[in-house]
Amino acid sequence: MNLGFEAPATPAALVELEARAGASDRDYEVWKAERRRGITATQVRDLYLGVEKVQTLVDIKLGRRPDPFIATRHTEWGNTREPVLAERAAWAYGIAPEHRVFRAADNDRFLASPDGIGVGPDGSLRVAEYKTSKHAIGLGTHALDKKGYIAQMQWVMRVTGASRCLYVWEQHNDDWVDVGKRFPEPSGILQSHEHWVDYDPVMVLELEQIAADFLAELDRQAAGGAPTHDPAAYEALAAKYLYHERRAAYHQEQMAAVKEQIAERIGGAEGFSVRTSEATVTYVTPAPRRSLDEKAWAKRAPKQHEAWLAARERYVKETPVKPYVKITATTDKDKEKE
Repeated sequence: MNLGFEAPATPAALVELEARAGASDRDYEVWKAERRRGITATQVRDLYLGVEKVQTLVDIKLGRRPDPFIATRHTEWGNTREPVLAERAAWAYGIAPEHRVFRAADNDRFLASPDGIGVGPDGSLRVAEYKTSKHAIGLGTHALDKKGYIAQMQWVMRVTGASRCLYVWEQHNDDWVDVGKRFPEPSGILQSHEHWVDYDPVMVLELEQIAADFLAELDRQAAGGAPTHDPAAYEALAAKYLYHERRAAYHQEQMAAVKEQIAERIGGAEGFSVRTSEATVTYVTPAPRRSLDEKAWAKRAPKQHEAWLAARERYVKETPVKPYVKITATTDKDKEKE
């Protein structure tokens, strides 16, 4: 008679995912090599944000330039705190720490390295992501949008097949002190929070397109193709820029309208100032601007003006300028010319 206890069966979702597990970051070089053959959640996030250039990432993956990652006090602090956050997630939600890279079931070049993996009460797969920051990076914040962590989590869910992601973030006080280690550490933690992020199929479709376009370009150049300047390669980026430009213009109009309302309420009171819970509102009366009327000067004292121009020219110097990208929306007239 066997009175021993049987180990609980591993949920089917975890069994299926295990079949798609790759190298662990404990074997760092092998882990990096495996990630080079595809596109990861971090890379999809950076391409989505526009902070990483397609060509730069292609060059890194093809060995034309070194991986630019350098350990800093920020990355080291993240590594220090991750096990602490992971322990809390394991205790509260049964999500185990994870260090391996996983492949998507339908595309083995779609890659992700979740910070944690578990299953929900219904047996569905769940993943976790742990972040530290000097900013409050809760859901809906501008700071979180700038970081692009939602896109990163969506890609991890896309690759693993998870339906939800536990997002645990921790804010520190940004007061870095020497603690006798390689890098200084913050002297205090301000707050930590947990949020569930659900799978967003609409965002994932956009991320899939970014990933597919990148891998196609990587393969084309790996086969000997030169970097491309096909307009189609810039279509999504240009559209994204114009979208944000229009939003910025709209918000500028709204801001101007609010200022007009405030000015009306103040009614021209000199030296007015009031402090609210979020801002200080001040009525500013600027001094008249003074400017040089060169046309009048040249007309009334041409010789003196010419002498001044000649003297000024002797001390004019060129200031180095940085190349920049200019994006202008296509007009109906432009389309007619095509």
